[in-house]
Amino acid sequence: MSTAARKYGPPLLRTLNDARSTPLGQLVWFLATTWLFLSGAFWTLLSWFFLASLLVNLVAPNWLQSTVEEAIASAVREAQQAAGGMGGGVPPPPPPGRGSASRPGSAGSSGGFSTSGRRDLSRDGPIVDVDAEVK
Repeated sequence: MSTAARKYGPPLLRTLNDARSTPLGQLVWFLATTWLFLSGAFWTLLSWFFLASLLVNLVAPNWLQSTVEEAIASAVREAQQAAGGMGGGVPPPPPPGRGSASRPGSAGSSGGFSTSGRRDLSRDGPIVDVDAEVK
């Protein structure tokens, strides 16, 4: 939130609410609300918001995946620099969605251990998944 909105927003809202509490303000508010619904402006805005929500659901997963992959890559670079160069002993993790279970010879793809449909993201061996009921 900008500093201008923080500075001028509350007094402006207070003035608007004071004006709406008068009889003339109530009449203007009623006419504006009636016009909004009867003119079709509300329904046009609603249809645009619906279309925008569909487009966001199509675009956001790809954008989020690329953002996560960039964050992982930058974290690996920082860890390697902190360890003293490119050979610092920090192996790069697999990209999200392509865990070690998808590598040939891993426990998830060789049919050895079953992790109830979960991916094996460990480096040292299979993950044993235990479902426990805690009271």
